[in-house]
Amino acid sequence: MWISIQELNEMGEYTAVELHQAKDVNTGGIFQLRQGHSRRVQVTVKPVQHSGTLPLMVEAILSVSIGGVTARSTKLQRGLDSYQEEDLNCVRERWSDALIKRREYLDEQIQKISNKQEKSEDDMEREARLVEQWVGLTEERNAVFVPAPGSGIPGAPANWIPPAGMETHIPVLFLDLNADDLSANEQLIGPHASGVNSILPKEHGSPFFYLPIIKHSDEEVSATAAWDSSVHDSVYLNRVTPQNERIYLIVKTTVQLSHPAAMELVLRKRIAANIYNKQSFTQSLKRRISLKNIYYACGVTYEIVSNIPKATEEIEDRETLALMAARSENEGTSDGETYIEKYTRGVLQVENILSLERLRQAVTVKEALSTKARNIRRSMSTPNVHNVSCSRLDLSACDEDDKVCKCEIH
Repeated sequence: MWISIQELNEMGEYTAVELHQAKDVNTGGIFQLRQGHSRRVQVTVKPVQHSGTLPLMVEAILSVSIGGVTARSTKLQRGLDSYQEEDLNCVRERWSDALIKRREYLDEQIQKISNKQEKSEDDMEREARLVEQWVGLTEERNAVFVPAPGSGIPGAPANWIPPAGMETHIPVLFLDLNADDLSANEQLIGPHASGVNSILPKEHGSPFFYLPIIKHSDEEVSATAAWDSSVHDSVYLNRVTPQNERIYLIVKTTVQLSHPAAMELVLRKRIAANIYNKQSFTQSLKRRISLKNIYYACGVTYEIVSNIPKATEEIEDRETLALMAARSENEGTSDGETYIEKYTRGVLQVENILSLERLRQAVTVKEALSTKARNIRRSMSTPNVHNVSCSRLDLSACDEDDKVCKCEIH
């Protein structure tokens, strides 16, 4: 999600304000806002191509709100950003619960074989396989709670160099969809939308105000909203910012997803601002010198996780279940299912994989049709004009691990 702020200039036009870089700021930069000027906030949201296995498509921006105004000392306090671990902790907790359930099952099966007076070769082979799976659980649990950089596991440290204006840390949003068909377990809209409870630190410092959306872009999923900063009644936004102070706000955006499921998603981006009255001679000179390195937008990249891996919820490896089923072991397990039933249920998950692939193809076709429709509208609105195709720098993090169905959005 990218954020830019526009102000009314002397020509009566809204133009993007400058974003200055600073080492102590983790939000991507500091917006330079003129005291008392009329402003607009532009929000742009788009999925990162080839960033995961989850088919994700953003239809529209439904609302934009801003609030959480707070001031921080550059000398005494640490800077803020858009990172939170609410959803990441939820993913880890659900994943851990599934691993605990699987470990209890393996303990039961290993104990069952150990209690036999005489063990056959099949029993010894099965015991060795179960012990191997038990050891693998410990490794998986360590990988979940302390993931290696670039491992593709949610919460893994960012192993990348973000473009200018983009935050380094990547927060996680957990959709909690059905692992079989990626359907929503409930109607995820309004107060039940995903991301509603993904609260940022200092978010409740001041109230949020919904901004009236003035226009939507035909080129991309983007909306421009009017922002009257006087509604906050905040001294930090009304006065000139002292040199040793940083002003932080939070822009909260609700977007409509069509894939993987029809649902709403709440995204947050913390921004830093500096209120000035008139640029000093020193600031004006610095601006002329660094004219080539002026930026106008800052952003944050989210990692969207649809569900915990389906394989983690299986209590035993399919290979072991296949061997037990082939030996006609009809003895029921603790949950009442036979080994044949468990193996059959695992095999049927191939259909789920095919359903996911059909969903990806549907997203690809829909994106192609949307691009074609935008090109047609552009051609009809600007006849006899050569359109130059300009591509924005995209974040690409190809995920080779198909165990976690996820995607990235910025």
